[in-house]
Amino acid sequence: MGITSAYLLAKHGVKDAFIEADETLNGTAGHTTAKITVQHGLIYDQFITDHSEE
Repeated sequence: MGITSAYLLAKHGVKDAFIEADETLNGTAGHTTAKITVQHGLIYDQFITDHSEE
């Protein structure tokens, strides 16, 4: 969640910093869906195509 928040803040022009205690995307954060990937866009695009945006 932290890296996503940092990304979205930066995208909106907010100067921010992402600080990780150990290694980026390591441990719990590295094994959840709370990270930015291209694949999510593909999955959601197919879901919208199959079921509509609503």
